[in-house]
Amino acid sequence: MCKIIKLGDVINLQNGYAFKSKEYSSDGHFVMRITNVQKGYISNHNPRYFRIKSPTNLEKFILKEKDILISLTGDVGRVGMIKKKNLPCILNQRVAKVNIIDESIINKNFLFLFLNSDVFIKEVEKNSHGTAQSNVATKDILNINLNLPPLKEQQRIVAKLDAVFNKIDDVKKNTELNLNNIKSFFQKYVDLVIDKGETKNISDVAELIDSLHTTPKKYLDKGYPMVRITDVKTGPLSFKKVKRVDKKTFEQFSKRHTPKIGDIIYSRVGASYGVSSYVINNQDFCLGQNTVFIVPKINPKFLYYFLNSKIAKSQYDSMVAGGAQPTISLKSIKKVALKVPEKKIQQEIVLKIDLILEYKDNIVKYYQGKINLLKNLREAVLINLLNSN
Repeated sequence: MCKIIKLGDVINLQNGYAFKSKEYSSDGHFVMRITNVQKGYISNHNPRYFRIKSPTNLEKFILKEKDILISLTGDVGRVGMIKKKNLPCILNQRVAKVNIIDESIINKNFLFLFLNSDVFIKEVEKNSHGTAQSNVATKDILNINLNLPPLKEQQRIVAKLDAVFNKIDDVKKNTELNLNNIKSFFQKYVDLVIDKGETKNISDVAELIDSLHTTPKKYLDKGYPMVRITDVKTGPLSFKKVKRVDKKTFEQFSKRHTPKIGDIIYSRVGASYGVSSYVINNQDFCLGQNTVFIVPKINPKFLYYFLNSKIAKSQYDSMVAGGAQPTISLKSIKKVALKVPEKKIQQEIVLKIDLILEYKDNIVKYYQGKINLLKNLREAVLINLLNSN
């Protein structure tokens, strides 16, 4: 028989420490920040390290295998469990560690399942506050209700869910493998058809116009669109999430070039270096720093497909400079080599790639839909078992 309790009846939460970024080191304990706590797991991406000298009062922030963490800022309510591969690590601010008060009352794996359910996440989001980004207080988390069955029933639920989830995960894994194989196949096709013709440099077939090497003083909710490197994604240029600037700033940044259909926007800095988008309408916009206008003198779509091909990427990788912030210079971009066939052949190649990518997108949508269904099935099974007792 279940009884309704508050999470604070069975757990307490330990807040992390505000480790100063200026004191980060090249090795030591991995600083477990909010970006490392994902839904259902802990990620070691974008590592930061801190050296802990013993003895010190910071030792209480050292994490152990199977510790459960909750994000308190941003995407609030994400919950992950520390694994051996994440160690050694320490608890940073705005991440909370879950401490079970009495393990004879609640099973840790049962608790972890509940904390990863939509039921819990919705309650956390309901109690969050903030405008620029969401924040949730630990007291609000501890006040969330939980239907708690007896310990043996919790263990039965965990065992049953593990068995079901393993089957779902196997199907999901195979589906994702098929999806990746399909993407790889079509990319190889694009690379094959794009690699024919006379060898030239980008500077021979396009004009390259760099953006201003500065940033606006401020962005606005309304105003003129500014396309930054974060807006440059493979495919048509989208204005859904662009920042806005005032007229004076827009005129300052747009002096070098008036964009037109067929222009290509190229990102040359950061994690998305070498990615390019193409302009499909006549909307005016200006470029933020570290982006480049590529104005084609050949078939624009042909050049766009080349710039996003693996053939081009291998050249970008050999030209990139910088460590934490990889950068390709305008001079290097101009030297990128490609094979350019006759104008008629360019058009034929573009039509072939358009058709094959449309076919690929339909297949990707099918498999992505299947993956989403499996995710929903997992959540439905979880909610059903948690609520049926």
